[in-house]
Amino acid sequence: MAREENYVSQYKPQWEQLEEYIKTIDKKGYSNLSAKELKDYLNLMKRVSHHLAYSRTHFTGSPLCQYLNDLSVRAHNHLYVVKKSSFKEFRAYFTGGFAKRIQDNKNYIIAAFLIFIAGFILSYILVLTDINNAQFFLPGEYIQQTDWELSDSAWKEEQFFFLSSYVTINNIGVAIKAFVLSITAGVLTTYILFVNGALLGALTSLVAQNSSNILYYWALILPHGIIELSAIFISGGAGLRVGKALLIPGQYKRKDALIKNAKEAVMLMPGVILMLIMAGLIEGFLTPANISITFKLIFAAGTAISMVLYMIIPRKER
Repeated sequence: MAREENYVSQYKPQWEQLEEYIKTIDKKGYSNLSAKELKDYLNLMKRVSHHLAYSRTHFTGSPLCQYLNDLSVRAHNHLYVVKKSSFKEFRAYFTGGFAKRIQDNKNYIIAAFLIFIAGFILSYILVLTDINNAQFFLPGEYIQQTDWELSDSAWKEEQFFFLSSYVTINNIGVAIKAFVLSITAGVLTTYILFVNGALLGALTSLVAQNSSNILYYWALILPHGIIELSAIFISGGAGLRVGKALLIPGQYKRKDALIKNAKEAVMLMPGVILMLIMAGLIEGFLTPANISITFKLIFAAGTAISMVLYMIIPRKER
């Protein structure tokens, strides 16, 4: 009995400290614990587990075993319980968390942008050099349907709307596939980014050569395209991060590197989905609206400036 009392007096302060941490988490959550306190909480939780094992061996049937078991269970439940999402967390993600993750993955996103632009420039030049090269980037029936030979006449509005819709649907698919196909070590992600940059480049080159109203084309593409293309670059960057983990796992095992980077990369996708929804709404309501080209281009510039500010302004995520 004396041995048990000595054991309790020796470790009781640690158990009481762990109880205080549990009460704090119950009332206010983990956010009210500092990094040092959180580390201390984890260490105390491990010690209590050892104390429980020792007590079951040396103090079998004692109330101490039940007390330590309950304390250990409460501590573990706080650590491993599935956290329910809330509007507050949703808001925190889009007001700061998403931007913070973009900043953390900016090198991958810039790489995705450069791959896309490389495809755009190459196809634009090739089609500008020989208009027949467009068949390598765009479906034949699509080129034929838009009647590219009408170089001396103004295009009809429905033709431009058809171009916009085609690019929109394609870009949504690109954003999703650029991330999902990262499992190929980023090879197909790179291919998708390059090919779809080439598609837009070829399309733009054809319009530039065959339409006298190039501003009309940009007024229909850019208002939703700024957000849409940014979503592609972000999802492509997420895919490249996963691909790099497979090719260059660094200090981790390949499997562990894949899991770690996939968890980080997938946290970009909720933001990408929201961006695509926003782009779809703009494409559906603003793009076909009977308003001036100048207003649409100003709106596009506004979306570009807003997105740049959102992505570069430093933010702290709790």
